[in-house]
Amino acid sequence: MKFSMGTLELEVHFIDRHFAALINRLAKVPSPELELAAKLVSNFRERGDVCVALRAITASDASKIGGPDIPPLKSWVRKLRASGVVGKPGEFAPLILDENERLYLQRYWKYEDELARNLQARLRDSPIRDFNQTELAEQSGKTLSRSVRFAKSGGFRRGNVATSASFRARPEREKRAPLF
Repeated sequence: MKFSMGTLELEVHFIDRHFAALINRLAKVPSPELELAAKLVSNFRERGDVCVALRAITASDASKIGGPDIPPLKSWVRKLRASGVVGKPGEFAPLILDENERLYLQRYWKYEDELARNLQARLRDSPIRDFNQTELAEQSGKTLSRSVRFAKSGGFRRGNVATSASFRARPEREKRAPLF
C-alpha cells in the first residue's frame, strides 16, 4: 500500500503494520489513532526520518494507508499520551512525543538528544570566534589576486605537477614494505 507525503512516495510495509499492532497490544489504552501513529513512525524511520511531525499528517494521508480519520491534533496527542506507550522526552517508553508534536521511536529520540547535547557541549567548550569581516575580505582579495596572477603566468603544467608529485612520493615508497 502506497501513499504520498510531500513529494515522496511511501509504502506501508509488513513491518510497519506489525509494529503498529504490537504497540497497540502493549498499550494500556489501545486505539486506532495509536496504531496509525505507530505505523507512521515506523514507516518514516525506514525512509530515513527520525520522527513524524503529527501536525503535518493530513486526513488524506491517513486514508491512503488505511488509517482512521485523524482527530484534531490536541485530541490525537491526548489519546497518544493516555495510551501508556507514548512518553515525554527523557521518559522510557517505546514512543516519545515531544512538545512540538513530533513522534519518535524512543531510540531515535535518544540519538537525536545525545547529538544535540554533544554539539551544545562543543560550542560551550570551544565557542565560534568572532571574525573581522574587513580583514576577511582583504585576505580573500589577496588570495584571489595571487591565484589570478599565477593562472595568467601559466600556472601549473601537468608535467610539472606529475614530476613534483612523483619526487615527493618516492621517499614514502622506499619506507613501505615490498608487495611480494
